[in-house]
Amino acid sequence: MLTKSKSVLNTKNKSITLIPALIWAGIIAFISLVPGDELPQTNFHINDKLVHFLIYFSFTGVLFASLYPYLRLSSNNNPLRDSLIISSLISFAYGTMIEFLQEYMNMGRSADLYDVLANLSGIIIAVFTILIFKVNRLLVKVLGI
Repeated sequence: MLTKSKSVLNTKNKSITLIPALIWAGIIAFISLVPGDELPQTNFHINDKLVHFLIYFSFTGVLFASLYPYLRLSSNNNPLRDSLIISSLISFAYGTMIEFLQEYMNMGRSADLYDVLANLSGIIIAVFTILIFKVNRLLVKVLGI
């Protein structure tokens, strides 16, 4: 009986870990799909490509943080690799889908290949950042430093 209730609790916790990723995906969709003339005007210039980089860098990190605990608790052989692959693919597919929607929704926005490349750059750097942190944590555990 204790095992059953523990299993149900773990299932609920796994679902909860996805909430930040879903919220971030909603924020990205809102920011990316609002009509161009409704975007707030600022007095300082923000590099659009840097914004894309940062958004998808953080989105990949949030997705990884959501997926990794779930895959680590399952009988997955390599949760780190699988979490990185899945979060990267979801981020890239989502960013590309948003660019297509911007082009075809006729809301004063247009698709841009350079936006997709900026998204991809953020995703790649996020993967390397996660790997560096994971390797450093492993070295600290193994070497005891």
